[in-house]
Amino acid sequence: MAFFVIFTVTVSLLPRFEIHAARTFSSGAVVIDREAVEAYGTEYIIENGVYSVTVTDGVDVTLIFNGVTIDRTSDGFGDSMTGSVTAADLYEAGRRLHDLTSDAAWSSTPAAGGYGYYVPTCPFLITGGATVTARFDGDCTFRAGGNGLYLSPESSALGKAIADGSRGGYAGIQVDSGASLTIVGASNLSAYGAFPLAGMRDHNGKLYDSDPLKVNPIFDDEPYERPQAINEQSEMNGGGAGIGGGASYNTTTIRVPNNGYVAGTPGEIYIRSGTITAVGGHLAAGIGGGVNSAATSSQIVIDGGNITAIGGRFATGIGDGDSISGVESIRYAESYSIVINGGNIDAYGGTSSAAIGTTDNITAGGDNNNPFRQVSGLSITISGGTVYGHSGEATGEGSATAAIGSGQNTDMNDNSITIYSASKVIATSFSQFAISNYGTNATSTPMVNIDPSGYMYLAR
Repeated sequence: MAFFVIFTVTVSLLPRFEIHAARTFSSGAVVIDREAVEAYGTEYIIENGVYSVTVTDGVDVTLIFNGVTIDRTSDGFGDSMTGSVTAADLYEAGRRLHDLTSDAAWSSTPAAGGYGYYVPTCPFLITGGATVTARFDGDCTFRAGGNGLYLSPESSALGKAIADGSRGGYAGIQVDSGASLTIVGASNLSAYGAFPLAGMRDHNGKLYDSDPLKVNPIFDDEPYERPQAINEQSEMNGGGAGIGGGASYNTTTIRVPNNGYVAGTPGEIYIRSGTITAVGGHLAAGIGGGVNSAATSSQIVIDGGNITAIGGRFATGIGDGDSISGVESIRYAESYSIVINGGNIDAYGGTSSAAIGTTDNITAGGDNNNPFRQVSGLSITISGGTVYGHSGEATGEGSATAAIGSGQNTDMNDNSITIYSASKVIATSFSQFAISNYGTNATSTPMVNIDPSGYMYLAR
């Protein structure tokens, strides 16, 4: 069954910015910190061939990516197609991050006695309270892998401080809590979070279709299967968002007691314009939270662009990553927002999750021995643009999985969803209500704010 909601539309595009003098990088592991800003200024051009980009240490910088592919899905030093680095340069980047004098320092070491350094392998990481304004020219692609890689002083091979199966997944473009990303333009940007199920084999050897839309929203006979990169039994870790949250450099588990896991909840994300595709890894949002992580610790704002966002299983297209029963992150219950002011948005939720909104099992369901029982702190405002929202498939006929709003077994506060008549919204879901703040009861009448001057069309 499906419901549709339609309103009228206006779309606006924001102007692109110019860089007049900039430092250019075309290879290596780029670290932009206060030392870099003092030496080179605040404007940077990133060319194809770069291995990774890490912006940290509270800096405020502007970046242009020029036809860049950074693919870190395979552990190693890369090549001319995916971005490359020497062992010496990568070791130096790790040392530099370790030796930062601010709270941004990667102060942990991968072995007792401080032997070696964790090294930056997230394709594009904004952390340590940094602020980035970015434009992506030409075709730009970011594919993430796992955390926990390190180098020792005399080694020419990357080591794994965290065992396979327990490594955390980075986001394709990762914006840690306290940091900020503004995308002012993108010719053709694609960002893929670590550890997807699509195109991979699960622990039973089943090979999944490479198209995430044929995998992530589907509630099939094996909805809880995981890619082989993720531990089969313990739910120690999961994938990263396409754009948004992922594991920290040394995350070993998302199962933090007392609902204390916060590493995968991203900071501020602003999209002004551009053609963007963002695909979450397993259990992670297309744009928003990593596994066991809320959509943002602040806000996600979309003013324009042509955006496709696809969530991993049990994660949203734009919004939350999947919760982990018994240890759900406290970030889900805190205040955060998604604001859409314009653009053409096509969002797809994973299994039991909204296209734009929350994951499942925040208010009900989950672990009955250690229930979370919280109301989501998310608010959603759609004031313009054309928005297509497609929820993931539900667990059953009585599911309350909305396209915009609540995932199954998750409630939002009354009147936390506002839609204005300047927007056009087409919402399809497997619930009785395509737009709803109630995920615990499919028959509850939604308490949402919809501009009465707008036009609504409902169909089943």
